[in-house]
Amino acid sequence: MIYLDQEKLDQFFKSVANGFATTPKEVLLFFVVLAVIISFLIIFYLVQRRGMHRKLLNQSARRYAELIDQHKLSGGEVKLIEGMAEFLPPEKQKYLLLTNQHLFNVYAGKLLAKKQVSESTLASARLKLGFRLEQPDEIPSSSAELPEGMPLHIIVPGRQGIRGRIAAQESRGLTLALENEGAALSVGTIVRIYFNNRVGIYSFASRIVNATRQEVTVQHAEEIKQYQRRNFYRRKMHLSVFVRSLYTGGRTYRSTLMDLGGGGASLGNPKSLFKVGDLLKLSFSSGAADFRVPAKVVRISRNATVLHVQFESITESARDRIIGSLYRITDL
Repeated sequence: MIYLDQEKLDQFFKSVANGFATTPKEVLLFFVVLAVIISFLIIFYLVQRRGMHRKLLNQSARRYAELIDQHKLSGGEVKLIEGMAEFLPPEKQKYLLLTNQHLFNVYAGKLLAKKQVSESTLASARLKLGFRLEQPDEIPSSSAELPEGMPLHIIVPGRQGIRGRIAAQESRGLTLALENEGAALSVGTIVRIYFNNRVGIYSFASRIVNATRQEVTVQHAEEIKQYQRRNFYRRKMHLSVFVRSLYTGGRTYRSTLMDLGGGGASLGNPKSLFKVGDLLKLSFSSGAADFRVPAKVVRISRNATVLHVQFESITESARDRIIGSLYRITDL
């Protein structure tokens, strides 16, 4: 059995306790030393952070200058970028305006809203920076973003629409190759340009700055008007149409289109013969183009006197032709 000497045990614990005993001066000294260490760490962190921030600013300034030289921006275009940079939050570096198309569009819109920039300068900067639509379903912010080869329609007040295609993107404007040679468009004429992509129909107003019998150049535009989604875009009209059953054939009836779009139409129901689910063949002319399209009755209205149809098995080129035929001079 183990026996412990109580007196010696008490002495041991007292010596341990005395080792942890401190005077008020020692406690004060400890906290002073601790405060000095913490202050040193904080100052070291702030100095290091300031140095990193200065380094990033220098790198950003060098990158900005390099991009200005690389893209050969003019004095007016540099002034444009500087104006856009004034709207940037502190954490954003202005060189990003030269590399990020979305950021460029956002702050270009702010300048336009304040009328602090010309559309031609913006378009020229976009072209030099290489900002284009990368996907067919993107919504354009400027005519300068449209790809070469895109088909479009030129509407002149009092004249039939003229088909064209983007031949070149230039700083002075958008050069359009005309399908109707000899259209004889004049410099200074105000026009509205229509185009569409997979998700919508758009237009912008412009002015002709150069013209030949084969092509015209129009001023760039930063204000693009968007209409309904392409497949659901409709125009009210009063247009003759011939209707018959798609599969059973039989008699062809004459009726009237009340509205027309890229995805379907509304028309009178001849003698209230057709019902929901019927497959029809429609034949009509619109915008000097002839169309023969299969359609399915999806709804009837007005006591079965009006058919609402959806086009079936229609090619994208046919849909584009229908949409193109809808552009009207009354939109100017």
